[in-house]
Amino acid sequence: MRLSTLLLTILLLPSVSFAQAPVDDGNALLKNCTTALAALDGKISATKGEAAFCAGICFGKVGGVIDAGTIINAFAESKGHNKQDVYCVPDGVSTAQATRVVVKYLKEHSEDLHQRDTALIVTALKEAFPCK
Repeated sequence: MRLSTLLLTILLLPSVSFAQAPVDDGNALLKNCTTALAALDGKISATKGEAAFCAGICFGKVGGVIDAGTIINAFAESKGHNKQDVYCVPDGVSTAQATRVVVKYLKEHSEDLHQRDTALIVTALKEAFPCK
């Protein structure tokens, strides 16, 4: 019985440490996006494992939130409604450019970094690209 308990504890121990570290707050987003932009700007190796991982998370989240807003606005307009007052990222703004906007917002609002990352992305984009 003791051996099985010890074995179970050893097997579950790594998952406990991951469960304690939030990966969906503004602190993690700022770290991931700062690393991603450093790689994009050539300040660190883009082929470095951590940089590639951070870029994937950051650009994926920022791009996903941009796409969600675009879809919401397009759906509203297709139903004869006005654009929803979310955000309106202009055509031609790349995910990297939008990420720079998000990072600037996060640095200027460090008191909010405990909030969910996607909510912070929405707020940053809404502030930078309001619908008219």
